[in-house]
Amino acid sequence: LAPDQYMAKFSRVDLQQIARRVIAAVYADVEGKQQDVELEGESCEIRGDAFGIEMLILNLVNNAIKYTPANGQIAVRVFRREGRALLQIMDSGPGIPASERQRVFERFYRIGGDRHDSGTSGCGLGLSIVQRIVALHGAEIELAEGMNGTGLKVTVSFSLPAAHDKQWKVQGAT
Repeated sequence: LAPDQYMAKFSRVDLQQIARRVIAAVYADVEGKQQDVELEGESCEIRGDAFGIEMLILNLVNNAIKYTPANGQIAVRVFRREGRALLQIMDSGPGIPASERQRVFERFYRIGGDRHDSGTSGCGLGLSIVQRIVALHGAEIELAEGMNGTGLKVTVSFSLPAAHDKQWKVQGAT
């Protein structure tokens, strides 16, 4: 699928509604590790592909669950700031050292290779998929330190639709 064909499928989607649906879908994994997950913020509509945004959030939330230890915390926030819609996923896991934060977007790259310190298996594709979806949406992604000086905070910043874009149907609503 070429980027222009992909963008033709864009409509108004609500980040918070999609995040809520993703969290509900993976909640058994959260309970299995006795983690605390919270969703906070507000409804934020962007112009995008509902399936792509769902895959982006699912990859980020699954990573947070996977790398956050038992009894850890995960927070998903959706809010507006300075004319942008922001999606933040924070966790209390091991985080990613600043020196590795660009490399983790490379296909098949995993910190520590196949023997990741967390003992968690993976193939190193999740964040490269996330970065591709971010790029197709003209968004920006930033990795930083997470909760209380530990873990990871992922912030994805999207443009808000122009006021005259009201004709776009909202997808992802439940």
